[in-house]
Amino acid sequence: MSPTSDTHGQPTARTAILVYSKTGGIVGWNEKVTATEILVEYTGRGGRSERRPTTTDERQALTDAHCRFRSFTDTAGDSPNVADGVRYGLSFNGAGSEEATEEQRRRVWHLAVELFRSFGDNDPLSRTGEATMSVDGLPGANRFELASGEVQITYQVVRQGRSLHYRDSQLDLTFEKEQLQTDQRESGTMVRVVFPPTSQQSQHMLDVLIPDARVRGAGVDVTAVAILTTIQGGFVPSHLVAGPVQQYRVLEFKGTARQVD
Repeated sequence: MSPTSDTHGQPTARTAILVYSKTGGIVGWNEKVTATEILVEYTGRGGRSERRPTTTDERQALTDAHCRFRSFTDTAGDSPNVADGVRYGLSFNGAGSEEATEEQRRRVWHLAVELFRSFGDNDPLSRTGEATMSVDGLPGANRFELASGEVQITYQVVRQGRSLHYRDSQLDLTFEKEQLQTDQRESGTMVRVVFPPTSQQSQHMLDVLIPDARVRGAGVDVTAVAILTTIQGGFVPSHLVAGPVQQYRVLEFKGTARQVD
């Protein structure tokens, strides 16, 4: 068996650093992305298989995480008891000595999702290329109206600043300016909001990846992905919480991007 790391903890060229999978659903998703330091490989329905070299930024992120953190596995999505539910899995292979924190795990999740989405039409989450093609003279969208089941999000950037409106069957919240944390990436803008506490039993935060989009006329159709994190115990110290401290729900959005004043 070939070693997964050299004597200094650096991954070898064939080390599988992370494996991200999507399974289930009405259409029977059965897709996987495997990433080494130098290569990302996608396998999916119908025997489709693609691979590409990692970018410089991806290679750095993968290597840094591998050398720093211990291995871990996570799952997200619908309960196994939900008919036609969609499940997401992440298996991370680390050679480091640190136990990844909740925030650090979330960053690895986002890296895995971005790698998955880079293979284009393998998944509706990835079809934002239809909206992000570089076309000279077309304005960039600054208002996104997105829906995933009962969850609705409106994100916009105007002269007055950024804002995100979140609505579901129980909550109707608006976040503005300093209440939003943003991070510009090659795959779009990562936006984080922390929900106000509703009890001492749990706390919620939302990370949504907003695609770049060029618009012509009334707007363009876009898709987006988000992770809704529930932190069990709220303000109670995590070592006093029985069971998993964090629970993740992956949301797939469809909607419209347009340009407003």
